[in-house]
Amino acid sequence: MLATDFPQANDTLNKPSKLSDEQCLSMRVWKGTGPIDDKGTMAPLIISVWKLTREDIEEIKRTGTIYMICASDQQPPVSLVTENPFV
Repeated sequence: MLATDFPQANDTLNKPSKLSDEQCLSMRVWKGTGPIDDKGTMAPLIISVWKLTREDIEEIKRTGTIYMICASDQQPPVSLVTENPFV
């Protein structure tokens, strides 16, 4: 699974300088404010887009599982969605 550029991207999160390109890559993102619930509560958001390989799709079909790894000592609030948040 690889982060990919997308039309709405307006910023880049650069990889930590201590990590090699094999360990981590910079990532195109959209930064802005948007709703976080069905009541219209607004919050700062960072959105990235990920492309799945055929192997990823087969593994998801097999296990129904996706793992999220954060290289950090804190876990920010996150969500994984399949619907386009820009529509």
